[in-house]
Amino acid sequence: MAATRHPARRAGRAERYLQEGAEYTLSTLDNQDETPDEDARMIEKLDFAKQHGSKTVAGEACFYTALLYQRRATRAAKFINLGVGAPLAWIEQWKDAMYHADTHYRDALRKGHPQAARALCHLHMARKSARGACPGVVEELEAGPREHEPRTGDQVRLYGLSSDEGRRLNGRTGTIVKYVAATDRYGIRIDRVEALKYIKAENLIFIGFEDDYGGS
Repeated sequence: MAATRHPARRAGRAERYLQEGAEYTLSTLDNQDETPDEDARMIEKLDFAKQHGSKTVAGEACFYTALLYQRRATRAAKFINLGVGAPLAWIEQWKDAMYHADTHYRDALRKGHPQAARALCHLHMARKSARGACPGVVEELEAGPREHEPRTGDQVRLYGLSSDEGRRLNGRTGTIVKYVAATDRYGIRIDRVEALKYIKAENLIFIGFEDDYGGS
């Protein structure tokens, strides 16, 4: 796309492209037809909004881009499960789309988008669901990028714990310091709590990363 030189014009164009991208994304979330050309055109417009809009506009653009990639991943997972077409091709599409969805959700979170943290948790749970639904391709799925799972160093908030001790920890914040594969739990260092607490991913909400974007 041709660059727009004047900053105010760029900002106005960014807002228009964000609106177009948001409307397109929301109108196609339940559409399982493959629309790569239309998706690519909207992702390009959303990228312009991310580069030239305010911090808020950029965060929204990242979020809607992530939704488009997550729709693509959902469609691929469906066809993997049904055994439609070439399974390895669908697996590659699923891995690629999940990776890009994660990247853009994390960018949205850095820019302060209010829904990005929970979206990251849902993305992690979608990955686990896909692995369970497609046992014949678990090894291929495991070989994919894992960036959308919680990482060491992520800041999280605990929620949904039901034990007596857990209910006292709900709402507390901490840092992921390790992952224990045998129990599929994350070791969380919680402020003013001496021992690590080992928590499942579904009981963690991402609460933010160091903001590397700058001002609006």
